[in-house]
Amino acid sequence: MKHTVNIVLFGQKYTFSAEGNVSNIDLVEKKIVHEVDMIEKSLESGSLYLDNLTKLLLATLNIAGDYVKIEEDHNNLLKNINSRSNKILKFINQEIFKELK
Repeated sequence: MKHTVNIVLFGQKYTFSAEGNVSNIDLVEKKIVHEVDMIEKSLESGSLYLDNLTKLLLATLNIAGDYVKIEEDHNNLLKNINSRSNKILKFINQEIFKELK
């Protein structure tokens, strides 16, 4: 099902269609706006000017970097859980085997 979604960036409202669950669109918008704000604040002290598209691209790169880090952490956590689970199962199986003897 398609939904109409509105996001405000740089004081301008952008409207687009999105499929699926859009219940977290407010969080997505806040994350994008936060990243753009952080970039704009980092530019305030310098003389470098970036257009809005470049700011948005930098924000996107920051978000993508965060996502990749979270994905790596998640995969490492799953590996750790799998390893620990296997050790526990091995221990349980050994104990059951001892009791059967």
